[in-house]
Amino acid sequence: MKRWTNLFLVTMLGLLMGQSCTESAKEPIEPVFVASAREPDSTGMYLCELFVQTGDYRIKLDELVNCDTAGAATALDLPEGAIDAAGGWWAGAGAWYALVPDSSGWAIYQRLEDEMLPVREWRLFARLDSSGKLLPPPFQASRLAGFYARQREEGGVEVLFLGMNGGMLEARLFRLDSLPDREAFHAAIAQSRAVPLGLVELYPWTNECYTSMGPCKVEQMPDGKWRIAIETPGGDWTYEPVAR
Repeated sequence: MKRWTNLFLVTMLGLLMGQSCTESAKEPIEPVFVASAREPDSTGMYLCELFVQTGDYRIKLDELVNCDTAGAATALDLPEGAIDAAGGWWAGAGAWYALVPDSSGWAIYQRLEDEMLPVREWRLFARLDSSGKLLPPPFQASRLAGFYARQREEGGVEVLFLGMNGGMLEARLFRLDSLPDREAFHAAIAQSRAVPLGLVELYPWTNECYTSMGPCKVEQMPDGKWRIAIETPGGDWTYEPVAR
């Protein structure tokens, strides 16, 4: 009788272990886009918050106008392998997002839609790990804040300033006759007329960005500082960091 009891216990233990292995081998929960919309106004326009949600965990991605989590998959040419898409559009401008599985978990791509933009491409916006948590990017936008300069072919110096505004980079341009020394630099900038360039769309995962002057790339130099190259109709303009 004792041998049968032991055999019964061993059999039950094996079944329990098998069940545990099956449960641990379950596929991870896939993230999805979730929109929380507000009431539309008299024109039919409404605002909504866009989240990416994995199980009970959600991350806010954007605030959109007239968001769409149903028709986005058929309205656009999505990145290859996309499992979900969402976005919003109003008055000729908008933003779209797509979820694509990758080696880390999932990649989130963003595509900006604007009648003023010459190129509309999907760009890597963020990454999630296998549990749906946001992975930290290679660098933060605040690390690019500062002054950059280039010599103009027609003479003089062009100074690009990047500053933080609500968590995003904002660009301004200054034109000087020459680059002053350290003591006179800020006084010269204060007396110079700034040309506003608006917000800079930054994609740290690919070292890409977009300004109102054109697409740009950022490059980290051996000393840890950054340089910025902007593609313009007149050629590529490279702005070197100004040590101030």
